Amino acid sequence: MAAAFGTVEAAVAALRRGDATLTALHLSGNSIGDAGATALADAVKVSATLTALHLTGSDIGDAGAAALAAALKVSATLTALYLGGNGIGDAGAMVLADAVKVSATLTTLDLSFYGVGDAARSAVAAALAGNKAFAARAPGEREAAALAFLLLHAATRAAPPPNVVVSALAALRPRPPP
Repeated sequence: MAAAFGTVEAAVAALRRGDATLTALHLSGNSIGDAGATALADAVKVSATLTALHLTGSDIGDAGAAALAAALKVSATLTALYLGGNGIGDAGAMVLADAVKVSATLTTLDLSFYGVGDAARSAVAAALAGNKAFAARAPGEREAAALAFLLLHAATRAAPPPNVVVSALAALRPRPPP
């Protein structure tokens, strides 16, 4: 169930107290910044129910991305993280890529970053391609996510470098059963 909170503090409090009804949190379009992202990340680490966190357009930069990446590494429930339209640069994208590599639950990651360089895009694409939870998605979902990643580059008029295309297309290949 999605929940609406008046403040980031209220959302953090609900996550920390183990609110069993809180499975999705939508804070997109709020100016929570790095401080708000860090507070949320600390709460996500201990949440036993949160599966989706929507933070699109929330003024999050590299420091907030790093905090969320740390939470992503240890979260036992978070399957979707939406971070598009924030001020996340190369450093934040690289830290997120490292977290994606080890996440046991992530199946959806909105990486519609603007201003992220080729190396960071390549790292994120490679991390997604190698992520076991992402690879275990139902047939069709993995392909749709990989194609959405490629379409992002088309929408921003920035052609992805060839190695990013190769990494994203690698996600389209059938995976052997675990």
